[in-house]
Amino acid sequence: MLPAVCAIVLHNGAILGYLSGGNANLVELRLDAPRRRLNRYAHEVLPRVYGQFLAFLFYRWEVMMRESAVLGLLGIYTLGFFIDSAIDDDKLDKAMFLILITAPLNMGIDTISQRVRRHLRLSSGMVLTIRE
Repeated sequence: MLPAVCAIVLHNGAILGYLSGGNANLVELRLDAPRRRLNRYAHEVLPRVYGQFLAFLFYRWEVMMRESAVLGLLGIYTLGFFIDSAIDDDKLDKAMFLILITAPLNMGIDTISQRVRRHLRLSSGMVLTIRE
């Protein structure tokens, strides 16, 4: 299970880094931006990219919840595994209970994401998307 968790962390961390880095490249620096790189990053770039980073983070969190269900069907001990094993054991009440917990979890993540983006006044048009 540890290699799967490390793979998911590495994969999602790389996606967050790629998308956030793409947005950081689009930032137009002010003329009076700090000269030192650390100060420029901390006081100029990071505050501008932070909202998009949170939007990406919440999106990836929701995707990881769905991935855990798929990985569970493959035999890794995640929520999907327990749902699949409950169905295999004909414990449909347990499976339905777990599904009824999973659905509000995903809806809660989406609600948190929408509220944070609304609070930060971040629209979906401001974020960089992955081109395939």
